[in-house]
Amino acid sequence: MKIGKNKSLIGLAIVVLLVGVFCIFLAQQAQTEKPKDAVPSTAATPTEAPSIIATSPTPPEPPVKPPPPEHQLPSVALTSSGTSPQKPAEPEHQLPTLVANKPAITKEAVHEDSEVPIYSGPTLATGDDCTDPIVVNLPADLDYSDLNQTNCGRNNDYDATCLSGYDGGEDIIYELSVSSAVDVDITMNPKGTTWTGMALDSVCPPGDPCMASNTGSSGSRTLTGVHLEPGTYYIMIDTWPTPDCIPDFDLTIVEAAPPPPNDDCADAEAIGDVIGHAWSTTLASFDGNGTCMTSPNIWYCYTAT
Repeated sequence: MKIGKNKSLIGLAIVVLLVGVFCIFLAQQAQTEKPKDAVPSTAATPTEAPSIIATSPTPPEPPVKPPPPEHQLPSVALTSSGTSPQKPAEPEHQLPTLVANKPAITKEAVHEDSEVPIYSGPTLATGDDCTDPIVVNLPADLDYSDLNQTNCGRNNDYDATCLSGYDGGEDIIYELSVSSAVDVDITMNPKGTTWTGMALDSVCPPGDPCMASNTGSSGSRTLTGVHLEPGTYYIMIDTWPTPDCIPDFDLTIVEAAPPPPNDDCADAEAIGDVIGHAWSTTLASFDGNGTCMTSPNIWYCYTAT
């Protein structure tokens, strides 16, 4: 009985020991096991990459965005919230619209001086100087025209006239032989030649002052409504060099329309106190040997009321 009892205790101890070993085994198994999505243990087969590399690769760094071109604004200025996109700066070679559309300012002609020496030799052709001028008989030759004429090659004979600097080039002389009183318009068209002058006087060469003159940097020279009593008069056509001469010009002399009734001082129109009195110097002539004014004029006799 005692032996049987001992055998039973020994058997029970063995069972308890086996249960304890089994529990220890289960505990160890529980510690070594991982969740299905956990990183596999390093005891994996050699053909597999380490679990930390195979399942959790390090993401590559994003490429660095190159800086925007100089003519563009940074992207942050275009995408930032609450900020309106800014207009790109205009290229340096472009002017603002206001400046680009601004009309250009027309500059006055610039004269380049040159010198034509005074000629002292013999007369080479009719019209070269006062000793052999081109003769025009008035009023018989009206309407008179001398077309495609030139003073080039005629030399510079006179330079101390009422034309001032406009008598420094080569000149041509016309003689007006007037048999009866006449009013004429005298026009010289230089056909594009610049810096030209024309003078009219009763002496040759024209004095300073002279009866009438007209000069300018462009366009035709005109003497309008010139009244000529019987006698001899002279026209001189010249330039302010450069140019030294006029290669091609037309001279015309036509009868002028009658001047206004108060064209002369003796026929001055009597007026009193007036406001806005209408007047015109069209077809009027220039009276007197003025130096500061050579334009046509009319006359009034004012009496205060």
